[in-house]
Amino acid sequence: MSSFSKLFLIITCFICLSSCHKDSDDDLTSDYLLGVWEYENEDEVDGTTYIFQLVLGPNDLAGEIVRLESSTGEVTSSFNELIWNKINDVIVVEDSTTSGSYVLNSGNKLISKTNENLVLIKISQDYSLYLGE
Repeated sequence: MSSFSKLFLIITCFICLSSCHKDSDDDLTSDYLLGVWEYENEDEVDGTTYIFQLVLGPNDLAGEIVRLESSTGEVTSSFNELIWNKINDVIVVEDSTTSGSYVLNSGNKLISKTNENLVLIKISQDYSLYLGE
C-alpha cells in the first residue's frame, strides 16, 4: 500500500470517527437551564391572560407559577414546589403526583413534550426570587 493510500485511509478513518462521535449531553447544560421560563396566552373572548412560569434552580429545585389576570384586573396565582432533572436532552419536572417533560429546541425555547403549543421562553436567569438555594 502506498504512503498516499495509507494517509488517505488514516484521514478518512479519523474523519469518520470524529464525525460519528456522540456529543455529550452537556450541550444542554444545567447552568443554561437555570432561571425563569414563561408561557403567556390571552383568551380573545374574555380577555383573561394565562401566564405559566417554570422556575429551574440548582440542586434539582423547581417551581411552577400559574397566574390568571382577568380583564377586570383580578389576579389569581399559585405556586407549586417541584423537582427537576435532565435526562439526555429532556427536562423532567415533577411533584409527588404529576410530571411534565420539556425539550430545548434550536431556538432556545422549552417545548412541552405533551403539548407542542406550550412553548416557554427564558425571561430571567434569576431563580432566587422564587427558590432558595
